[in-house]
Amino acid sequence: MNTTERLLTLLLAAGPMAVCLPGCDDDDTSSDVDMMVGGEGEGEGEGEGEGEGEGEGEGEGEGEGEGEGEGEGEGEGEGETVLVNFRVDDTANMVYTADSGLAWKGSFTVQDGVLVRDPGWGGGTGPYPLLYDNGPLSAGGNEPEGEAAGDNIWSVSIATMVPASEDATGFEYGLVRNWSEGGEGEWIWPNPTNGAFTVPVGASAAIEVDTVTLPAFGEIDMRVTFDVSMIDAEFDVFDPANGGVGIKSSAWGWSVIPMNDDGMMGDMTADDGIFTFVLSEHTGAGNTLPYSGLLNSGDVAQFVLMLGGAMGVEYKPAGVAGTAGVAGAVQAPDGDWTDVAVDNLPDGDMNTAITAP
Repeated sequence: MNTTERLLTLLLAAGPMAVCLPGCDDDDTSSDVDMMVGGEGEGEGEGEGEGEGEGEGEGEGEGEGEGEGEGEGEGEGEGETVLVNFRVDDTANMVYTADSGLAWKGSFTVQDGVLVRDPGWGGGTGPYPLLYDNGPLSAGGNEPEGEAAGDNIWSVSIATMVPASEDATGFEYGLVRNWSEGGEGEWIWPNPTNGAFTVPVGASAAIEVDTVTLPAFGEIDMRVTFDVSMIDAEFDVFDPANGGVGIKSSAWGWSVIPMNDDGMMGDMTADDGIFTFVLSEHTGAGNTLPYSGLLNSGDVAQFVLMLGGAMGVEYKPAGVAGTAGVAGAVQAPDGDWTDVAVDNLPDGDMNTAITAP
């Protein structure tokens, strides 16, 4: 047997052998790529919450999840979702329309039609879910099943991601009107604290958020006057000719309304330096505050004066709403105006306020 035959005999006896070519190493990154294509991989998204689902590639979106897919793509992977239903009952006053910009504002935004948790409340501008009175999803509307179009119950049924493990997803919320994308809207939440709801781990049934019932308007009028001659010393350089005086209040959603010193709109004497606001002069259809009404007994109407009008500064000496020069009064139906105290609330923003008797 010659040398070549002897070498072949030894190789055959040893069996198959792996051959490593020059330049190869143990870090085979191609195997990781093969596992991600057509296999199970993990994609990270920007935001809060966790969810499992199947999607294509690695997506930019809310939550972290495991998914199957091929390649890389923009957008959220598909995951488990559940509907969240929110309602506002306006049957007592029936003042809102499709043009009122009623919106559900909270610690969330809407992304690609999905409610996504956002602890920063979308920077105050959203986008938030608008509310509708156009019937249920199954009939081409935007409301929960069982709702009827035109019944003055404004609602929305919107999907949100289901947390897959560990913790439920919690949300806070309130209500605004005159909201459009990029704006903040007017805060009209009727309760002293924000609403809240959670989406449980593994939820499958629709989440029913508590219905908010807007209280019926009352019959008690409200008047606020401001005597500029008695202004707090911190603001004694204020010139009423530069924008006048405005007022914003919880009684109508905190928009700034001009006060009058022209003998009109409830003002007693023109140009006497006493600016006046009377609520009934501004409420009702066709007026400045078409969605607002008079007070009920026990209502606490917070307010802050604006020196220089809507573009001016808040009348807050040392950071607390000023009472110097400010007076309040209320009027019951067919009654006379009765003076009431103007006090600062004891906590929070310490706004000035009057209480309807």
